[in-house]
Amino acid sequence: MVHVENVEIKKDQNGTTLHFSLCNRGNKTYYLEKRFLSDSKSDTFFGMTIMQDNQKAAYKGAYRKGAPSEFPKDYRSIEPGECLEVDVDLDRFFVWNKQKRASMSYRGFNDNPLTKDLDEIAFEYRYEP
Repeated sequence: MVHVENVEIKKDQNGTTLHFSLCNRGNKTYYLEKRFLSDSKSDTFFGMTIMQDNQKAAYKGAYRKGAPSEFPKDYRSIEPGECLEVDVDLDRFFVWNKQKRASMSYRGFNDNPLTKDLDEIAFEYRYEP
């Protein structure tokens, strides 16, 4: 199973980035759908919610379309003890006010093609400007 670790916000002249690590803390190779590794080059990163002033920030990215993921081309292996770093450009995917507090949460499910397990990948984060 993959664990979410090291969740943090990074701000620079290019905008606001949510950074986190997806770590394999098990003893077998784990296969993760590449859609969980979305970065600023991607047009999708859904499953995440930003709440501010009791309102949900609008998501402005694309929604996943097309066929289900195919193994192995749509998966990335994560070896035992390995962590993958993920950066999500929040300004690209959400209409939100980075000058205000925010509650961020993510919940997605990964269909492991070898074990046939459906694993939850989730975290919550409190943003303080």
